[in-house]
Amino acid sequence: MRLIPARPGIAIKIYTDALRTDERADKLRAMIDAPPSGVYEGEHVSIAWPLGLVWDGAGRVAGFTMPLVSEARELASLVNPRSRARIAPDMTWRHLLTVARNVSSVVASLHVAGYVVGDLSERNFLVAANGLVTLIDCDSLQVPKSDGGAFVSPVGTARFTAPELLGIDFSVVSRTAEGDRFALAILLFLLLSEGYHPFQGVPAQADFAGDDVTAIRAGAFAHSPTQSILTPPPAAPRFASLPPVIAQHFEQTFVRGHLQPASRVNADVWRSSLDSVADALQVCAREPRHVFWSLDQDCPWCTRAREIGVDTWRLAPRMATATRQSSGAIPATGRPAAQPRTGSSATGHSSGANATAVLVLAVMALFIAIVGSIAASGGFSGSTTGATSAAAGVGTSVAPAPAGTPYGTYTP
Repeated sequence: MRLIPARPGIAIKIYTDALRTDERADKLRAMIDAPPSGVYEGEHVSIAWPLGLVWDGAGRVAGFTMPLVSEARELASLVNPRSRARIAPDMTWRHLLTVARNVSSVVASLHVAGYVVGDLSERNFLVAANGLVTLIDCDSLQVPKSDGGAFVSPVGTARFTAPELLGIDFSVVSRTAEGDRFALAILLFLLLSEGYHPFQGVPAQADFAGDDVTAIRAGAFAHSPTQSILTPPPAAPRFASLPPVIAQHFEQTFVRGHLQPASRVNADVWRSSLDSVADALQVCAREPRHVFWSLDQDCPWCTRAREIGVDTWRLAPRMATATRQSSGAIPATGRPAAQPRTGSSATGHSSGANATAVLVLAVMALFIAIVGSIAASGGFSGSTTGATSAAAGVGTSVAPAPAGTPYGTYTP
């Protein structure tokens, strides 16, 4: 058995035997050969893109190398006020607006390059303490083929799935950016509305007993006056307190976009609009944790606290200055930038997102085991791209970091 010395900043994702297919290997090669711009934001990894291939002793692609992302947490932990207060007590709505902006920026860069995220949800973004985000699980993306087809994204999360895609087998269908736009709007709504799903509400009709997925299918955006199926949850932040341009984008995507997918707001427009409202943010004179958009309205967070009997911004004991950055995700340690997943249709969240997560120690253990099993065969072959590493005589290749086009960093 030969041990592979650790490479700082690099993680390895190893597939189970059943996933080591020629199709997956070809998809990874296509990704390595054509990374989108914006993969790196200076030293920050905005998109955990495959860097190089790893082979097993049978000559099959067993996995790939990728940037290691540490000191970040799943975006899902930020949309719930209680978990946010526990792990990121300094966050305000300004932070969440920044994260929403940065998520939009990452998705925009992928769409420009012809990629479709497919399974876009709060589980495949990590967020750093400064608001920078990282898209993970990139090998599940839909990747264009040189012949005009696509390596499909076989996974999905029902509560983020556009109505026209619900119930479809993703393993056999090529998706478009319009589906991502719907999922992106849901993710942004969760961030800006204290974790409330846009299709979550109180049934206004006695015969409606469905969940948010049923509401998506019916086009029942709870905050739209044009539908009579749901009313907003009583404790949800008031939709009218959002900046008008942001509220309009949600209505355009969820109401008009229900039957007209092409009319859904694209990621770059979201990014630009979120940038435009940042300068109009106000800090409440009574509670510095209350940050909100306003030209003349009273603090909506104070109003909400009086109405529901709890201030969700005062669950944390301390307060600090907010920072915002351009492309980008809040703290955990030593987490690889991507995880394997399984699942083929929008019937629920893909089980592989958590069940087959590859943590750093587990990755190294698997990798060492594989190395030991193939030591006699001469180790790994080199990648089709990039230079071969000489570490321990093992030819695992890592492509050079893509130059990218940073969006820039700023502080409010």
